[in-house]
Amino acid sequence: MSVTNERVAQAQSLVTAEQFFALAPMLGRCELIAGRIVKMSPGGGEHGVTSQRLSRVVGNWVEEHELGETVSNEPGFQLATGPDTVRAPDLCFIAADRVPEPWPPGWLCAVPSLVLEVAGRGANRGELATKVGQWLGFGVQVVWVLSIADRCLIEHRSGGGVRRFGDDDMLVCEDLLPGFTYPLRKAFRGIAPV
Repeated sequence: MSVTNERVAQAQSLVTAEQFFALAPMLGRCELIAGRIVKMSPGGGEHGVTSQRLSRVVGNWVEEHELGETVSNEPGFQLATGPDTVRAPDLCFIAADRVPEPWPPGWLCAVPSLVLEVAGRGANRGELATKVGQWLGFGVQVVWVLSIADRCLIEHRSGGGVRRFGDDDMLVCEDLLPGFTYPLRKAFRGIAPV
């Protein structure tokens, strides 16, 4: 097969975000990466409880201070087209001026201000770095990566800044969540150290 024919065959096998939306209910947990469906394994107990704890406290803060909306449970965001990419964060915060009206039935295209990704003990650091880069490239201001194995949260900022919050630190994000503080050790309560 010639290089041109190989590229045509490859391009024809790519899935669009629209096709992926129609297929997703039958596929289970997955994302669309550059037109390719990538299966994701379910998160374990540690992933679920840490994600829920941060989702609850951030969500409550955003609601109480009318800052916008939080969306959890891995909502799909279309990050790119041609080929299409749809990613699903554990949690995101969409500032009030970016909240879609009305909410779309399909993938979200609104750019979150903050995204949380929970990295389990066996997380692939290269894949996490790619995901962080895609979120920042989409226009997200802050990406939080909660590492269960390292018992820390790494904050990646759109300007290139990186900050580490350890188990004994107070998690803050003053520019996006004014006044918010959370003792990060609470996220790891009941999680056995490595």
